Amino acid sequence: MEVDKEQAKETLCLWKEMSEVFVQIRDMEFTVLEDYLKFRVVGAGCPWTMSLFCFSMDFKLTPEEDNKTAGITSAAYDSWVLVNDYFSWEKEWSNYQSNGATGAIANSIFLFMKWHSIEKGEGKKMLRKEIISCDDKYCSLKDEFLAKGAASEKTRQWLELLDLVTVGNFAWSMTTARYRAGAPDVYPALWKHCADKENDTESLGRPISVNAKDMADSIDVILHDRKYLDISTQEVTLESREWKTSDDRPRVPNNNEPQKSRLGHMRPIR
Repeated sequence: MEVDKEQAKETLCLWKEMSEVFVQIRDMEFTVLEDYLKFRVVGAGCPWTMSLFCFSMDFKLTPEEDNKTAGITSAAYDSWVLVNDYFSWEKEWSNYQSNGATGAIANSIFLFMKWHSIEKGEGKKMLRKEIISCDDKYCSLKDEFLAKGAASEKTRQWLELLDLVTVGNFAWSMTTARYRAGAPDVYPALWKHCADKENDTESLGRPISVNAKDMADSIDVILHDRKYLDISTQEVTLESREWKTSDDRPRVPNNNEPQKSRLGHMRPIR
């Protein structure tokens, strides 16, 4: 509050809203995906997370800039929560079964199963198509906005931040031990590094650039622990087909666009 009272107040308000929706959404009835996403992005903390980033970066869009980029931001948020739904599903379903299969799961796969009377495998395939479509929409809206030539420096920074969080959210959701039941320790190099550095105070007196390089080197070591992040390694998955969309799924036109969805070029996912 002492650093930036206004931004801090906004962040706290968004945290309160997120906490309330996180509980309420499980008792809500949804009939279309769009209505679910309106609440899910709040309950998942998308606005709150971005507010934290803005606070840490001393960055804030004007109301006009926020309005101009609202559609792009919304598409990014939708993509984030759908990706989270995809990777968290197995754990959520397991917990649901363990609790007597009562109540509801705040997950789009669960909604697809209910709406279309399908099994969870088909629901997961439907979600995969939605993620691809949503990612294409995000890329299309962003490219259209930039092509108009009216982007300010701050809106460009905002779009870059959305890009980074989009990629980071996908990578985290895909690799976190939180969603991999029974998985072995996924960050052995990180634990060893932290143990070796437990009593290290030398970094406090070193230049930031030196510490940053050390951290980058550490991250490189950690990522090499994750074999399935290496695109040259074929990952064994529950689904052998590549992540693709079918022709019967409505898509946002992408003719002559400089940027395409990258998700279609990822390795098969679990």
